Amino acid sequence: MLEIYAFINTFSYASLDLEMGLVGLQSELMIPLHLNLIPLTNFQWFKGAKKDQLVSEMSTDQACLTSYQMTLDIKAAQFQGKRIARNFMLALQKLVEKNQSYNDELVNEALALTNVDIAEFKKDRDSELAKHSIQMDQRIAHEMGVVEANSIIVFNTQNDEAALVYDDVNMQQMEKILLDNPQLRARMRMN
Repeated sequence: MLEIYAFINTFSYASLDLEMGLVGLQSELMIPLHLNLIPLTNFQWFKGAKKDQLVSEMSTDQACLTSYQMTLDIKAAQFQGKRIARNFMLALQKLVEKNQSYNDELVNEALALTNVDIAEFKKDRDSELAKHSIQMDQRIAHEMGVVEANSIIVFNTQNDEAALVYDDVNMQQMEKILLDNPQLRARMRMN
C-alpha cells in the first residue's frame, strides 16, 4: 500500500490545487492508497506568499489567523470521518476563494454541501480535542522534517525502504513523481 502525507496550507491556491489533484489521482491508482491531507498553520508559510492567499485583500496576520480557524473547522469535521473532512475542506476553500472572505455563513454553506452534522460540528469546533489535534499535526510535521507548505511524504508500506520526501510540490510534479516510479506506473490505469 502507498501512503501519502500531504502537508498543506488551507489558505493557499497552490495547496488547493494540490489537494484536488491528489484526490483525483487517488481514484486513478490501481493500488491501495491512503491519502492523508494534513492542514497546518505556520506563520512562516505566509511570509511572502500573499499572491497565493485565497483572500488577496487580507493582511498576512489576518490570513494566518483565518487559516488557523479554517484548520480548526476542518479538524471539527474530521471527527466525523476523514473523507467528510476532506470534502468539507475542499468545499470551504472553494467558497472562500469565490467570496474572498471567511465567515460563519460560508462555513455553514460548506457544512450543508458536505452533509456534516452541524450540531456535532459546533460542539467540536471549539473543543480542546480539536486544538490538541492541530498541535499533534504540527508535531508530526516537525518530526517528519516538514518546513514548507505542499510538502509530500510518500511511504510504500510493502517494503522497508525509507520514505520519499518532496518539498513545495505542485500537482504536475506529484504526477511526475508517481509516474517515474516503475512500481506505480505499472499499476496505474491507462486513460
